[in-house]
Amino acid sequence: MANVIIGDSIIRKKSVPVLLKLDNGNTITGHVFMSENQRLQDLVNGDRTFLPLKTIDDNGTNYLLLNKRFIVSVQETI
Repeated sequence: MANVIIGDSIIRKKSVPVLLKLDNGNTITGHVFMSENQRLQDLVNGDRTFLPLKTIDDNGTNYLLLNKRFIVSVQETI
């Protein structure tokens, strides 16, 4: 579980490893943060336009907001 701090509030989220396939053929491996009782499909199909994502590469940890309209598929990884 991870803690997300928004203002004075702390919200507990679980970090879920995912593989995203984009409409241009690229893939992104990273982690999405969801509520404890939330399903991955609910996060992807929800009302929000952007999906917050954490990636780790040779340059370190990156946080990005990915516009969901570019996502072709999402797969939870282990």
